[in-house]
Amino acid sequence: MVALLVGNKLYCANVGDARGILCRNGSPIDLSVDHKAKRPDEQERIKKQGGYIVYGRVLGRLAISRSFGDFDCKNI
Repeated sequence: MVALLVGNKLYCANVGDARGILCRNGSPIDLSVDHKAKRPDEQERIKKQGGYIVYGRVLGRLAISRSFGDFDCKNI
């Protein structure tokens, strides 16, 4: 997880299962979204790249749909 404040803009990036939350006036604001294979938008992205999901795992191996170093699961 990394966050960068530039002027009045906050940029946030996460890898794997990391997540970020900002608290403003006592209320949480999600800065990142978990990339789980059960999410319909992630399933569509995976299938468009020629992948598949088995038992909630990408290619039957990864429990998350985006990960640092999962190059064998990507069409690059």
